[in-house]
Amino acid sequence: MGKSRPSRASRRGGPMERKPKPPTDPELVALREQKVLPILKELQAPDPKSRSVAASAVANIISNEKVRKLMLREQLVHIVMTETLTDASVDSRASGWEIIKILAEEEDAGFSVHLFRKDILTAVEYACTTILETLGSKETPFTSATKGQQAIVWRISRAISSITATLAEASEEIWAKVVASPKIINFLLTLMSQESTDPNTADEVMTCLMTLTEDNREMCEKILATPGVFQLLMSLKDIDGASSVLACGVLHNIFETMEWNDRNPGRDDATDEVLIRRLARTLQDYDAGQKKPDEGEEWNAPDEVVKLALEILASIGTSIINVFEGAQKADPGVAEDTKMDEDEEEKDLDEDVLSDSGDRDKEEDDDSMDEEAMLEDLAHVAGSDAEDAIDDLPTLAALLQKATPQMLRLSALPTDSEEHIRVKSHALSALNNLAWSLSCLDFADGHNAAILATWTPIAARVWETAIATTLATDTADIELATNVTSLAWAVARVLKQAVPYNGTEHTKFIALYQATRGMAAAAAANKVEGPKDPFQSLGVKCIGVLGQLALSPAPVARNREIGIFLMTLVSQLPETPAVDAVEALNQIFDIYGDEELECDREVFWKDGFLKHLEDNSGKVKAMLKGIHKKDPATAELRTRAEEVVMNLSRFIAYKKKNPPKA
Repeated sequence: MGKSRPSRASRRGGPMERKPKPPTDPELVALREQKVLPILKELQAPDPKSRSVAASAVANIISNEKVRKLMLREQLVHIVMTETLTDASVDSRASGWEIIKILAEEEDAGFSVHLFRKDILTAVEYACTTILETLGSKETPFTSATKGQQAIVWRISRAISSITATLAEASEEIWAKVVASPKIINFLLTLMSQESTDPNTADEVMTCLMTLTEDNREMCEKILATPGVFQLLMSLKDIDGASSVLACGVLHNIFETMEWNDRNPGRDDATDEVLIRRLARTLQDYDAGQKKPDEGEEWNAPDEVVKLALEILASIGTSIINVFEGAQKADPGVAEDTKMDEDEEEKDLDEDVLSDSGDRDKEEDDDSMDEEAMLEDLAHVAGSDAEDAIDDLPTLAALLQKATPQMLRLSALPTDSEEHIRVKSHALSALNNLAWSLSCLDFADGHNAAILATWTPIAARVWETAIATTLATDTADIELATNVTSLAWAVARVLKQAVPYNGTEHTKFIALYQATRGMAAAAAANKVEGPKDPFQSLGVKCIGVLGQLALSPAPVARNREIGIFLMTLVSQLPETPAVDAVEALNQIFDIYGDEELECDREVFWKDGFLKHLEDNSGKVKAMLKGIHKKDPATAELRTRAEEVVMNLSRFIAYKKKNPPKA
């Protein structure tokens, strides 16, 4: 009988028994020997004062990446969690929490998951309980403590609030554990309910609450049920500085989650409208030349504050559509409705060919609703009196009148610095969200006329100031290019022929699309993931805005140039990405769906587009076969590809039966 194999566990040493492999780089060797190892040795010294000094030293130097990586290799996390956080010295414990905070902030989400698996939340809960006991002690009132003692309590409070937020952002599992912890939630709400809480600590608490309240009705209800918290947040939003923006962020999450809007105001008639004036003022006060904050106060940097304000405004711009119950949600990957006229016997055929993808998602009952009933419903929702529509929607009015001019100003920043590019991109994103929400409203036959009248001159200014100027810079920043292209698509959907076109924008978007093909190839080679939703890619958005710029009554020359570009994408299958080909075909259906239009006669027929589609229909079918049926990652692409294959055959059949009218 063979010998039994010894257990691996018996041969596996603990984390402190495994000696880390020393670095080979001379610089790192010197750094390890001269700085890292001596400090870590002092961190575990018998003398409490030495440990306290060492803990403070570690907290001060681990922002340096080389030092941090070396310390992590030397088991810093294990030392801090097992020794420093349980040290008899409260000053050492405070430094220990600051070390964990900095590590969580500087490292990626995987590190936060690692901390979670090492049961850091149990330590956080214990610290929360201890702090609340200290703050609420009747035997030794906190107000009678020395300033130094109070400062240590606030240091720990800030650190664990920040750690909690970082952990919650790392994964859904951790987020769920945090919001389910009565000790952590009670700690946060208690600090937030007391005006005596240190302002910097309150900022960290609000940052954490922003993470925990997003799409979390239970958490929002707890805030509303805790005496003083809502009132304090409402008062903080009106002060100057970063705290007001953080308060606006928490309040917006509450308003959106509780569905408080212009049609359904919340407590004290609260809606996002009360936040917009403060956020617009923050944008107005932004000056890129302002003095940078001191080390450790980076959150108060002007660009960080203004970016958060823009993110909140972007979210408000998206949620504004919820007021219009009958409006479709914006989807930059979906083609617009087209207006193909058909014979009575071809009615069902054309509805399939030209239906908007948003309409495809509706239930059959919605599909059967006749147009007159739908428009009547929209009129009822938006207000039958178009003149009063904008006054009935104070949040939208505030967005258009107060915030949009400031967003537009920031969207026109030059791209001469990293800070300018980031702020500019955030401003474009905020404008983009608002523009897409408005582009989904029904403006036909005078519906929402007041909104259209207000938005039209603003949208034209957006095109001239934000879109055309950004295109002229030939930016290489992908995020910036994606935001400006998506914004252009949304604006063009509303303005149509009223776009203040300078004659060259379509060539810029064609060139930008060609550049995206090279970027995509480079990203694939470097194993860089693209957007989770392929229909949100820059390439798709370029195709979408080009489709809008080609719609009648666009000049024939522009229509032809864009039409040839779209047809070329189809002919280049399989080199053309499937998602791009699907969008190109949907745009072709939209542009050339009406045989009475000049472009149908002068471009579609004279340039032989019908034969081109027939010749490439086999490639389109092959494209569909190449998309996995059961892969969740390609489910939407597969659905839209199936639709476009069906619609292509019907479109070809329809065009053959309906040549252009003389």
